[in-house]
Amino acid sequence: MATFRRFWENALDEQGRSILSIGSAKDAKEIIEAFFIPDKINPLSFSYNCEALLRQGMPSLRDIADPEQSPQPTPSLSRFIAVHDRPVGMPLWFIAAYPDVLLWYDNQVGEYMNVHRPDEDSLAAFSAELFGLDLTDPNLQKKLRDSIDKEGKFHPNILRNLVQSYKDKTGRELETAVKTPPEDIYLG
Repeated sequence: MATFRRFWENALDEQGRSILSIGSAKDAKEIIEAFFIPDKINPLSFSYNCEALLRQGMPSLRDIADPEQSPQPTPSLSRFIAVHDRPVGMPLWFIAAYPDVLLWYDNQVGEYMNVHRPDEDSLAAFSAELFGLDLTDPNLQKKLRDSIDKEGKFHPNILRNLVQSYKDKTGRELETAVKTPPEDIYLG
C-alpha cells in the first residue's frame, strides 16, 4: 500500500500540483485518499491522459519516431483534448483520471436538453442531481458556493459525488482503473 501511495505523492509534488490544478499538498493527499486509491486509478493511464491533455493532441518526438510504441490515452479522453472542449470548472487531474465520467455527464446533460428543452433552473436541478446534491437541502446554495475554489474549479468533495453517481447509475468500471492483476499496483 505504501508503494503506490508514495508514487502518487511523488506524481503530485509541487510542480505536478501546479500543472494539474491541485492547490496544496493537503489537497493532493485528499485526492490520493478519496479518488486514486479507492478507484484504483492506473498510474500509466493517468499519465498518458495527462500527457495528451498537456500536448492538446500534438505529437511528441517519441510519437513521430515510433508511432506504434506511443502511449495511448484512454478512449473517452479524446473528447477533451482541445482546451475549448473541456468542461468548465473541471481540474486537469479530474479530466485525466475520470474522462469517462465527464463524457457520461456531458451525454446525460445533452440528452436531457434534447428531450426536455429545459430552462436554466431545471437544467441546474438536473445537473445538481447528477452531482449527488439534495435539492431540498436548505444549505444547497452555500454548499454550491463552497464547492468551487478561487480559480473556478470544483473541489474534490463535489467531484467525488459525480464519480459515485456515475458508478451507481451506470454500473460500469472506470476506464482508467487497473484492469488486470499483473498491472494492479494496489494488490499486496
